[in-house]
Amino acid sequence: MDLRTRTSLFCGVLALAIAVSILLRGRPRRAQVLFAALAGDVGLWYLAQWQYHSGRGAVWERSTAVLAVLLPQFALHLFEAIVPQSGRRFVLLRVAGALAVPMLVLVLTEHRHGIVRGVVFLYVFGLIAAGLTTLAVRGERSGSRAIQRRVRFLVLIGALAAAFSLADFLWFIGVPLPPVSAVLSIVFLFVLSESLIRERLVDLYDILGQLLVSTALAFALAGIFYVFVVLFGGFETMYLGAILAAIVILVLFEPLREGAERYTHKVFFRERVDLERAVTRARRDLVHVLEIKEMQEVVLAALESSRRATGAALYVRNVSGRDFELKAAFGPAAPPHIEVATAHPLVERLDSAPSVSFEELAH
Repeated sequence: MDLRTRTSLFCGVLALAIAVSILLRGRPRRAQVLFAALAGDVGLWYLAQWQYHSGRGAVWERSTAVLAVLLPQFALHLFEAIVPQSGRRFVLLRVAGALAVPMLVLVLTEHRHGIVRGVVFLYVFGLIAAGLTTLAVRGERSGSRAIQRRVRFLVLIGALAAAFSLADFLWFIGVPLPPVSAVLSIVFLFVLSESLIRERLVDLYDILGQLLVSTALAFALAGIFYVFVVLFGGFETMYLGAILAAIVILVLFEPLREGAERYTHKVFFRERVDLERAVTRARRDLVHVLEIKEMQEVVLAALESSRRATGAALYVRNVSGRDFELKAAFGPAAPPHIEVATAHPLVERLDSAPSVSFEELAH
């Protein structure tokens, strides 16, 4: 098997594994079920490519075209489920539904024609691009900063996955490119699955950052190994190239990893960097603060000016010790008082730990 054939098999199995894994995590929501259908379609699409490139018959070429036509149908239903609108049906769903039947008839009859393949190409990525744009607009109109930030993240990951799938899809219309984009599309498909499960954007940024750094390192190190093995080609001397490549990899691994992490966070995680910078600045300013009023101004001003925190409230226990009084806040309305008796479990927890994550406690 050539490289594309092996890569198609590898990516198909991974995409199906992602689809099954999201269904096995408790009771899946509608968005998760639709994502599983999308990932399953992608997985079957790659497996159909594998069978086609293996010379298993024209039926797999036709199957590849049919699965490509179904791809934007699942994607648009997923986008609609992420930010639903009560009483209004997603306009693109009606457009896509009207196009689905003639497109299926077209690929089942003339799937080998170059013009038909070009039409399928425009149909698939035109609808996905329109769906991502509409999702971004609906997210911005939601009125919730939390939803806006999550939708922006989903649109970014969806756009990256679609872009790499687009590059890999070019073979279908006769443009021979290496199948590297197929692997990257599966990487972002995995991140998209995690974004539908995890609630905290911080966790998603960590996962995406680790995957991007690991992927960049993998390609860089594989390139080093490839150059040395090709340079010292031949079975008798290949071991020398492998040894030299291993030495270079061991020497460059830490600098490459640090550089990849720094560049990745600077380009893709500007929000995280801004928040960390604001927290660091507030921590530095608090060293010189002696008054409670000044302390609350420093903390709340740093968080709000970062534009990355959706809301915060600062409470201080009063002189009697019976309740907490609200001193400063921004974002959603916060209660002016919290009684110690009511919040007794929280107070006990704070006595033994510097901070509490309600998500961790619920887990």
